Amino acid sequence: MTVPDSSATSPTTPIFAGENRACDEITVPTTGGVVFNDNKDHWYVSHINGGNLTAGVLSGDSYLILQGCIKYRTLGEIHKSGVCFVAKRGDQISSRKSTSLCGDGNFAD
Repeated sequence: MTVPDSSATSPTTPIFAGENRACDEITVPTTGGVVFNDNKDHWYVSHINGGNLTAGVLSGDSYLILQGCIKYRTLGEIHKSGVCFVAKRGDQISSRKSTSLCGDGNFAD
């Protein structure tokens, strides 16, 4: 696998992952703290155990898709934002400047 350099750009062919259901099981507390956007770039690194990946993803024949959700309450109403990223495409792993969104599964209400 290759990790692109910081000047690499995302592939342009969209990958369609299907409905993003990451928000389905998330509950929002009725009380809690207040969160403000600090306008900083936040990039968190995480590791996935290779034993949990399919042979197709490891060989580059399949894509590694990551779907997520942010669900929150504001002014008494619940809202959600869903994201879908292609984290691995063939032998290329996404980096900060080459992460590509799925062709579907990204939404906000």
